[in-house]
Amino acid sequence: MKLNIIALEVFLCCYAMAPSFSPAESYFDPGLLMHGSGIDVSQLDLNDFANSNTLTPGKYDVMVNVNLIPSGEFNIAFDKQPDGQIIPVFTVGELKKLGVNTSALPKLRDLGEEVKIAKLSDYIADATITFDAQTLTVNLSVPQIAMVPNFAGYIPPELRDDGVTALVMDYV
Repeated sequence: MKLNIIALEVFLCCYAMAPSFSPAESYFDPGLLMHGSGIDVSQLDLNDFANSNTLTPGKYDVMVNVNLIPSGEFNIAFDKQPDGQIIPVFTVGELKKLGVNTSALPKLRDLGEEVKIAKLSDYIADATITFDAQTLTVNLSVPQIAMVPNFAGYIPPELRDDGVTALVMDYV
């Protein structure tokens, strides 16, 4: 009985202290940037860096996986959306290089190669794009019906290499 009372007291102490331990939110004082350079630090917007999985808008070299299969490294544009979220934006030409059958999809068929696609699910049903800033990886999930039918391990001719001349035979 005495053991049960001690166990109950330990449990209640741990339970009472649990809410008091919580991680503090990180804050960076922008006044530390460019001190004495004449830049107005009140104009700096550091909110993009407060979130852990974001980048600033621009172009980045990222690894792209299509349906969990690595497709290579691409220079992808990241744009800021009206809701403040920064997402990868693909052109129709980039989607074609990644194996999306753009000629078979009615919403993509008539678009030019340089047209930017911000929300892929508007053009391909059930398609999603996720980004992992830790590994700089963009994951595309596209239904198989929207992909170019290729066999496993297919390498497009434009990505093939002629190689190097390793052996030359002559009659000399």
